[in-house]
Amino acid sequence: MKVEGGSHRTARQSRSLVQVRQSALAVSGGSDPTVALRCHAGHVDHQPSTSKARRRARLKPLRWWWVGASAVIVGCVGIGIGWWLWEQTGDLSGPDLMRARAEAVRIALTASAGTGGALALLLAVRRQRSTEVALELQDVDLEQKRDAATDARHDAAERRITDLYIKAVEQLGSNKAPVRLGGLYALERLAQDYQSHRQTIVDVICAYLRMPHEASGNLEKGDVPAPVEDADDAAVAALPDRAVITTIRGQEHQVRLTAQRILAAHLRPDYDRNGIPVNPKYWPDTDLDLAGATLFALNLNRCHVRHANFGSARFDGSAVFERARFGGNVSFRAAEFTRDARFAQARLSAYSDFRAAVFGGDVRFSKVKFGGYADFRGATFGGRADFEGAALPKGSGFGAARTRGGGDIPSIWPTGWVLSPAGRDGCLPGDEGGWYCLIRANGSIASE
Repeated sequence: MKVEGGSHRTARQSRSLVQVRQSALAVSGGSDPTVALRCHAGHVDHQPSTSKARRRARLKPLRWWWVGASAVIVGCVGIGIGWWLWEQTGDLSGPDLMRARAEAVRIALTASAGTGGALALLLAVRRQRSTEVALELQDVDLEQKRDAATDARHDAAERRITDLYIKAVEQLGSNKAPVRLGGLYALERLAQDYQSHRQTIVDVICAYLRMPHEASGNLEKGDVPAPVEDADDAAVAALPDRAVITTIRGQEHQVRLTAQRILAAHLRPDYDRNGIPVNPKYWPDTDLDLAGATLFALNLNRCHVRHANFGSARFDGSAVFERARFGGNVSFRAAEFTRDARFAQARLSAYSDFRAAVFGGDVRFSKVKFGGYADFRGATFGGRADFEGAALPKGSGFGAARTRGGGDIPSIWPTGWVLSPAGRDGCLPGDEGGWYCLIRANGSIASE
């Protein structure tokens, strides 16, 4: 049976990709990504507080009756002083009287002139203050205009970011692999250009990787090609059903590898000799939530992550965390490593949760620095384990952890831990393959 159309997908994969946009919006804080982006940016609409400045700079207008009052004051001062001096000349006569009265008039005029000069000085001071107030108001208006222009530019940028973000999220839900790749690269560019939105975009990429995905090309019961909207790929349309689904899965595999590489490329600081990050694309203080994700040959070598959650994740192919640094808690609880897992020289600064983790291949924890409690209770080691030089903090342990092969596998365990064959020392027997349990050197199974 042939499937018409240029792009094909199993029903399960179609349902998964239809959920991509909803999941991306969900990690953004709701159905409206505009709100989430504004919250992540810490944007608050700024309204310039100019009312206080205006009240402080306000100058009441000079009323006209003050002018008349000033003239009256000048006249009263002159007449009053002149009258008083005139009265003092009553005991004089002749030329002395004339000179005294002339002097009284002169003094009265001088006092009037002085009073008028004082009032003129007050008017000059008021005029100067009026000029200063005008300048202050101009500065306030100019500042308000600058703030308004800044807000307008900020709002325009936020609208542009939101539009690009919505478009990129919609691309992730496309039925075409090249369109989904374009959405990933658009999100990467947004995160690189706008630091305040990086964690939101990282959360969206992580949500995409958490979407269900079948790594195998085998058809499962109930898997049927889904209806296809676009039919521009005649080569794929001509393939048998099984080949169509295998091709589509291969394309989705490449999209997911690209998402992993984007994250890894921006988590490597590449320090120079002075301990300064030289990678211009480095995104510091980033959290990863890949719980339950299926990851392919994940390589976080030399990457720096703040908090990370890989709980119940499946690592297909080798998983590389060598020289990686985790600044906060990291969880690999119930994670499954299908092949080798390499943590050599990594630094786990806080609580490290490896409970019930399954290591299908070799695992290297040589020279790992555990800054907090390391919990390997119930972990399963299917290959060689190397803990050479790894110092576990007090209280860390391997209670109920198992390893296959016992002495036939040259594993190196942390100081104070030895192997006991299944069925002894409280270790439960396993299947036919020779399982051993890790116990403390004093013989305790230590199921803490």
